[in-house]
Amino acid sequence: MQDALRKYVKENPDEIAPGPADLCNMAKMKAVMVHPDPEAFLTAETFAPVEKHIPLLCQKWCNSKSRYLINLMPLSRNGDIGDESRLLQATTFFRCRDCSEPISYPRILVHGCLTKVRLGSRNRGKEELAVYELFGAEPWNLLNNRVTFDESTSASAKLVIKQAGFHRTASAEALDKTDPWLECVRCLKPEKGRAVFRWRRAVR
Repeated sequence: MQDALRKYVKENPDEIAPGPADLCNMAKMKAVMVHPDPEAFLTAETFAPVEKHIPLLCQKWCNSKSRYLINLMPLSRNGDIGDESRLLQATTFFRCRDCSEPISYPRILVHGCLTKVRLGSRNRGKEELAVYELFGAEPWNLLNNRVTFDESTSASAKLVIKQAGFHRTASAEALDKTDPWLECVRCLKPEKGRAVFRWRRAVR
């Protein structure tokens, strides 16, 4: 199963893929793992029938987590949730409960803190615990309580992209391509000169 997942990641370098613990948490994979015979051993051949579904499972996982993140965001100016294009805007940042770094999309989907095994995991079922210990990881944001929308960084980003001459709905990709530099007027020191930053640094 891990080999099939590695192959998918290698063949699709631009796609975001779930970790093995996430795959094992999916119904199709659980159906293979939960064998009626308690003495049965799982082998590579056991997972062969489900390996062909890994590309679809990865896409479904990414779509599901993306929708989850959209629901964390404030409503759009039209008063609705909006679509996935909002995740790609330069003003979209999330925050992990365990660290203070503003995190953009899609990097939030592979943020290391969100798959770390927590102490409370030992209170879970034997099967779940065995999976976590095997991979040294939990499914991403397992209890849906470790990610929030970063309001303060988003507000800062709105000011930065406005100064850079972009519309508030501009994508992060558009700013990356243009690569605007901004000056911090408060940081100006005669002996050091101007302090300038790329847009992502300026946001922070």
